[in-house]
Amino acid sequence: MGYYMTIDIENCVIPKENVSAAAKALNKLISKLGIKLKDNSRLRLLMGTGEVENFLDNLLYDANEDDEGNIIITQYTGEKSWEEEKVWKTLAPFLDQSLDPCVTCHGEEGHSWRYKFPNGKLKELTAVVTWE
Repeated sequence: MGYYMTIDIENCVIPKENVSAAAKALNKLISKLGIKLKDNSRLRLLMGTGEVENFLDNLLYDANEDDEGNIIITQYTGEKSWEEEKVWKTLAPFLDQSLDPCVTCHGEEGHSWRYKFPNGKLKELTAVVTWE
């Protein structure tokens, strides 16, 4: 089945200088997870033309390249959880730390947690709800 969830993404940008390394790391993750790619993304990477946006699409995330060549991760397009912690742990070293990137997950039954990325490492924070 799966666990229904939504993910809110804030300030998650891969600077141009990190794009190639991020693509290689995502390719490795996709291979490790055994994900069948939607298109010829892996072939493009092997040929030196792989794009981070394509790998993220295969992992159910939308991303766009800005005018400077940075990759901006905009939204999660899936409905159920599966390997989001592994995805963000893989991306952590490549995110622009000066923007204070943040990923907030909301799951079934009111559970919420957040990923922050101090020093390029994933840190998970758990939400505590207080009723007033």
